[in-house]
Amino acid sequence: MQLNRAIDECRRKYEILIHAAVNSQKGEIQPQLVTPAHILKQVKMNQADMPSDLSLLIPTSATYQHLLLRTDSINVFLKDHFLVYVIRYP
Repeated sequence: MQLNRAIDECRRKYEILIHAAVNSQKGEIQPQLVTPAHILKQVKMNQADMPSDLSLLIPTSATYQHLLLRTDSINVFLKDHFLVYVIRYP
């Protein structure tokens, strides 16, 4: 029973990775891998390093975090066994 659960969990995670690769070719982020909350956290952490004349088109509050999945462009690639997302916003 435990072995079946472990196999099912591995299958589910493998399917998520396959969907992530397919969706990335369409310019979409796989929300099970990169959540809007995580993107928002990263944006807030890096805001101090951005030039003062730059700003996002949406507010950086949790209310609007779902809009962060709508990106200008995304590049996805594998690097040393990591799936890397490079997200660009207008």
